[in-house]
Order: sequence, then C-alpha cells, then structure tokens
Amino acid sequence: MSDITELPQLVTEMVEVSKEYLRDETIAPIKRLGAYSAKTIGAGVLFALGAFLLTVAAKRYISDISPDGELIQIGVRAGFAVVLIGIIGLGAKIVSK
Repeated sequence: MSDITELPQLVTEMVEVSKEYLRDETIAPIKRLGAYSAKTIGAGVLFALGAFLLTVAAKRYISDISPDGELIQIGVRAGFAVVLIGIIGLGAKIVSK
C-alpha cells in the first residue's frame, strides 16, 4: 500500500490521466465529427443549388420552346413551382432521416 506522503502525487497523476483520457475519447472524436458535418452540409448546399439552377434552366428552355401566350406562361410558372416544391420536400425528407 502507498505511503501517505505519496497521496498528493497520486492525485496529481490521476487528474492528468483523466484529462488525457477525456481529451482522447471525447474532444478528438467531436472535432472529427464537426469536420465531417461541415463537409456534409456543404455538399448538401451545393446539391440544392445545382438542383435549383437545373430547374431554372428547364423552365427557361420550356418557356423558349412554348408558344407565346399568357396562359402557357402561367402553366410553365406553376409547373416550375411544383417541381421546386418537390425538390425542397425531397430534400427535407432525406435530411429528416
């Protein structure tokens, strides 16, 4: 058994070992998780931007090839809105999983 004079040294060692364990087992994995999350969120934002721009391009193409008329343009805009809402809904469903 340890001598009573070694008690402060043992307590100091225990605190140091606990700090090192805490750093290795909690803080380091949280930093890695943060980096992974940042990359994932960035990829999601770029994907959403790409989908939005692709939808805008499709709307412009349909507007260019369709005959001129107010009713046709209203239909194109309504279709664009439906597609955009569908993309947003699909994204929300994927994110919520």
